[in-house]
Amino acid sequence: MRLLTAGLLLVAPLCAAFYLPGLAPVSFCEEGEESEGCKSLIELFVNRLDSVESVLPYEYDAFDFCQDTEEKRPSENLGQVLFGERIASSPYKSEFNKKNTFYLFNHVDITIMYHSGKDENWPGARLVMARLRPQR
Repeated sequence: MRLLTAGLLLVAPLCAAFYLPGLAPVSFCEEGEESEGCKSLIELFVNRLDSVESVLPYEYDAFDFCQDTEEKRPSENLGQVLFGERIASSPYKSEFNKKNTFYLFNHVDITIMYHSGKDENWPGARLVMARLRPQR
């Protein structure tokens, strides 16, 4: 057992760690304290819209959603491009550790049905169905 531990300690300095492209950790700090390795702006990216009625996903740009004015696209790998999983920037931005209120107008009517849980032996309510209908 001691020989195994000593062997692992001798081999440990030879190991190398690396980050996968696009998956490196990002540090955030409050506004005014930004540096090269720490930013306060939190960017939200989108890639596709999945439908419950269709097997094929839709690109985010295919519908009449608000578009980002900057059109900033992060770097992507070849697999994402070939499979159509393109990443686009969204118009929603947020600051780290800052309370924000957003009004989202999605051009859809949302109907939610739920079971209230009244006279049941479990607390709270349970979602039964949610239906989204595009406004015309």
